[in-house]
Amino acid sequence: MGGVETRPLPSSACASVNLPWPGGDVAVGRGVSRDLESHRRIRSTSNFSNTETRDQGIVQAVCKARLTVEGAAMKVKELFAYLHVKDAARAIEFYQRAFGAKEKLRLAEPGGRIGHAELDFGGHTLMLADEFPEYGIRGRQPSGGTSVTNHLHVDNADEVIERAVKAGATVVFAPKDEFYGERSGRVRDPFGHEWSIGHHLEDVTPEEMQRRYTEMLKDG
Repeated sequence: MGGVETRPLPSSACASVNLPWPGGDVAVGRGVSRDLESHRRIRSTSNFSNTETRDQGIVQAVCKARLTVEGAAMKVKELFAYLHVKDAARAIEFYQRAFGAKEKLRLAEPGGRIGHAELDFGGHTLMLADEFPEYGIRGRQPSGGTSVTNHLHVDNADEVIERAVKAGATVVFAPKDEFYGERSGRVRDPFGHEWSIGHHLEDVTPEEMQRRYTEMLKDG
């Protein structure tokens, strides 16, 4: 676009017009922005008498518009765990047997590969899908470390862990009473994902929990 110079919007720009920093690039020179959400607002600022005043108006419009969009986007409604596994159909069967999950939704390709599925865990949704190597999406391997653990809070951790093992899971840590007021253990499912499974024993304040944790570390 002729006559338009594109430059990064510095972090201090919004502060200069008494607004928080939204990030992004801004095109200045004719009152046009690369920020599409605020395009219409910025066009309305193009009648300033000089470049400096006009650019300040552009920055202010960008900051205001981005704050509106970003603010709406940050109203988190729910958070879902989304697992990728090798053989999602078999994984669904396992989660049904081990944890009593109910299938809510399954989207499959003609060849059977599952692109998206949803399971109901007592009113809570777990999402999962098959591997898609062509997009760099792969499942966990049955052995090896993991960076993510799913936690299930249940009525009886021992019973659920026993059921999971019968369905094909491997015990990582046997259930025991923990310092934080739960009895819990951990299993690894046949698809490489780990599940911490616990039930409530007692209410423990954060201060008491820290005290117990510190004592436990002293004992080695």
